[in-house]
Amino acid sequence: MFILSSALMAGVLALVVWSLAVAISRDRRVATIATILVVAGGGMGWLRLAADLLAGPSDLGSLLTNNPYDNSWADGWPFFRIASIFGTGFLPHRATTFGLPGLVSVVLLLVTCLGRRPGGVLLAGVLAALLAPFHFYAFPATYLIVGLYVVTTGAWRARTSWRDAVLFLMPAILALPYILPAVVRQGDIGSFKFVAGWSEARIAAGPAAALFFYVTNLGLPVMLALAALLAGRRVPSRGFLGAWLIALFLVPNLVVVSAVEFDMNKYFQMMWIAAAILAAWLIHRWPRPAIALVLAFSAVSPALIAIWHVRSPAVAMDLAHERAARWIEVNTPERAVFVTDDFINSPVDLAGRLRITSFGPYVANLGYDPEPRAADVQAVYCDGPEQAAVRMARYGATFVLSNGGVLECDDGRATDFTTGGLFTTVYDEEGVSIWRLARS
Repeated sequence: MFILSSALMAGVLALVVWSLAVAISRDRRVATIATILVVAGGGMGWLRLAADLLAGPSDLGSLLTNNPYDNSWADGWPFFRIASIFGTGFLPHRATTFGLPGLVSVVLLLVTCLGRRPGGVLLAGVLAALLAPFHFYAFPATYLIVGLYVVTTGAWRARTSWRDAVLFLMPAILALPYILPAVVRQGDIGSFKFVAGWSEARIAAGPAAALFFYVTNLGLPVMLALAALLAGRRVPSRGFLGAWLIALFLVPNLVVVSAVEFDMNKYFQMMWIAAAILAAWLIHRWPRPAIALVLAFSAVSPALIAIWHVRSPAVAMDLAHERAARWIEVNTPERAVFVTDDFINSPVDLAGRLRITSFGPYVANLGYDPEPRAADVQAVYCDGPEQAAVRMARYGATFVLSNGGVLECDDGRATDFTTGGLFTTVYDEEGVSIWRLARS
């Protein structure tokens, strides 16, 4: 299901980007180039691979397996912290997989329907509101981009402007149950703050370092987009696309709305749509070999992270865990709740079941405090079967999964679920174990 839904939404993103580019540029060649840049373009993360190869004898296969060159946590220059849409949105990050096509769909509906088709404006408002539970970052960005379109195109002067404003904004009521609690919780833990530059860009190292960071992280497409903005007034919707690009670039450099400041990089991915359309317009009359060279150059880093996702044991689920997921899918109730570690990938997720906690930073980004549940998980794994049963009862959890790793318990002694008669071993294959509460 994960693969099918991700593939479907990747296709949706390509379609809506192509349609938006056609609506803006009136040129299918521009739209095709822009779509390729959005889907497969990225920065210059391959520079770190080149540096690693030049540093000494290295096995290329090992480097590609162990390093995500599109978005790397490696220390030392060159730093790469802005992931491509392909590397993050299509492969591991479900929120972006669904949120980004939603954002572009809203903009497409507004561009084609504002002042002409009230039903389309209302649908855009509904889609914008429904982004709230899917993508915490895309939700406000969508309203910002729509506002920029209304201002830069003069749509606010139209006789239908008040009607369209009501139609678009009224559905935002649907988002309130999702967005208000998250905003309040984020404020309570101090995640909202103004900043003088995005910390991941190494602003403290000076202007030259920050410039180098952004040039290499955003890559050739954004440089071409800036050149298009400077090329003259012939650029279609120059004011709107320029405002979109600049505003979304400034957001993470001025404000943080995340418990993890790194995650503000998602605004650069939303900026990428405008950058791709601008870059495509600039080069669409170039000779085909030159266009192909630009596209190939821009696709190197996304290709590298694609290889990493396939080969790396750090993120790719191995066959033992995949088989455990299939067992869970067949042999447990659809709403079964599991205790697991907080790693991003879990057989429980692949099986479509629930777990009481997930990756802590993702939880924190929605304003929730992951620590109470993390403490309960620690108690389940470390404080004995009796305490495990007590903690699990709080969440209606009936299964415990072990990935076979070494648990970091304070006394060095992990819970033995095979003693005490409270748990039954229901799965034990290839280092993956699952226990069920005996009374459940």
